[in-house]
Amino acid sequence: MKKESRKYIFILFLVLGILISVSFVHASIDTKNSRGLTTTSFFTSDEVFLKSSTGLCNSIYQNIDVYIIKSGDEVLADVRGKPEELNLTSTYQIPANTKIWADPVAGDYDVIVDCDKNGAYHPLEPKTSFSVDFKKGSGNVSMGSEIKNNSWRYDAENEILMIEMLQLSISAGGEDIGLANISIKATGTGNDSQISALEVYVDTNNNGKLDENEALIGDSQPAYLQDNGETNLNLDYTLLADSGPKLLIVYTMNEDIEEGGFGLIVNSVYGIGKQSGELIKFSGLPINSNTLKVLPKQECLGSLALELTPNPAEEGESVLAKISNLTGCDDKTVNIKTKPCIYPLDVGYCILKERKCEIELKPTENNEYYACVDKNGDNDTLDFGETSSISLVVNSKTEKVTEEPGEFANVTNQTQGENATAVTGDIISQLFDSSFKNIFVLLEITLLLILVVLIIISIRIKGNRQERNKPEKKKSEGEE
Repeated sequence: MKKESRKYIFILFLVLGILISVSFVHASIDTKNSRGLTTTSFFTSDEVFLKSSTGLCNSIYQNIDVYIIKSGDEVLADVRGKPEELNLTSTYQIPANTKIWADPVAGDYDVIVDCDKNGAYHPLEPKTSFSVDFKKGSGNVSMGSEIKNNSWRYDAENEILMIEMLQLSISAGGEDIGLANISIKATGTGNDSQISALEVYVDTNNNGKLDENEALIGDSQPAYLQDNGETNLNLDYTLLADSGPKLLIVYTMNEDIEEGGFGLIVNSVYGIGKQSGELIKFSGLPINSNTLKVLPKQECLGSLALELTPNPAEEGESVLAKISNLTGCDDKTVNIKTKPCIYPLDVGYCILKERKCEIELKPTENNEYYACVDKNGDNDTLDFGETSSISLVVNSKTEKVTEEPGEFANVTNQTQGENATAVTGDIISQLFDSSFKNIFVLLEITLLLILVVLIIISIRIKGNRQERNKPEKKKSEGEE
């Protein structure tokens, strides 16, 4: 009896195992692409998705692990680093649009669903296989921020020789690309063979300007071997997949370059795929730069100097503004202002001739005066030596007081001896200070002075007589 029971139990477990096995085998999994099509063939530029029928893992396990392993491996070593944990739907199915590998690597692979999450593969657990073939990457070039260079001229006082000509936006898809070369052709009316250098930089901060420490990845000196020539530059830069840095193409000008228009066209860019080893031609070309107008060498040099004469000045007095210290600036207009040069209002102007010019001003109060000249013809006065300023002091007029004659008479009558001389000096001083405004006052004062002198003389004569008469009086008394 016991033997029969054991036999039945064994048969029961065997049946259950068969049922479970049948269930595992019945529920299937498949890989599909981003368009939802079932496939077992992918490229490295594709994404791998997973789908399944209902009742996966015998409708027992709802939380599962999905492994991607190298084809033929028995150990569950996921090529992505770790398995992906999934929660099955209510019908025990892989959720729709489940992406299991975004950046597949070339090779052959197995996908295994670990139903019981024990980290080991059971032969009856769902499994499928797929392969990934390498597809070489692609590259694209487009115009970056527009660079508007209106004009340039050589200026010995502000020596700027490196001019940004064009910013490019460049990108790689599918794989990293080592940039190999770039082909650039000169355009414009100027003599391109006079350009000192043609250089390509990585515009790290994407501002369209060549900044310090930005990497030079290719150059040619001189820029072109002939006018309207074409130069192929070797490049040394790895463009990472799905990145989009900016490149700057820069001209280094020659101080003796002749005037004319200068531009360029980027005709081609080539690179080598880092994974595929294939030659990759970038799309989006050709691209043209704007034209740079080169003007004659800057001849107006020096730092403008402004002098005001007289300074200080009296109210109502004319002041002469003298401009100097410039060379090669004849026929340039110098504007005089009472506000900084950025303001439009002027108080006058003069034209430079033989390094200088002058203008007469009529100031009424203290003020700061500014002289402004556009030395390089760029329609501003912000460059070296184009402005100068000086403060002018204006003294106000004071009223002159004329003393009344009666006052002088009172002073004279109260003065005796040596004091009379002092009073006379004061009167004369006041007389000169009054600038002879009234001739009659002058005559009266003169008469008063004569009177004072006569009085003094009379007093002294009388005193002398008295002294002489004293001895005679004593003598007559003795005789008596």
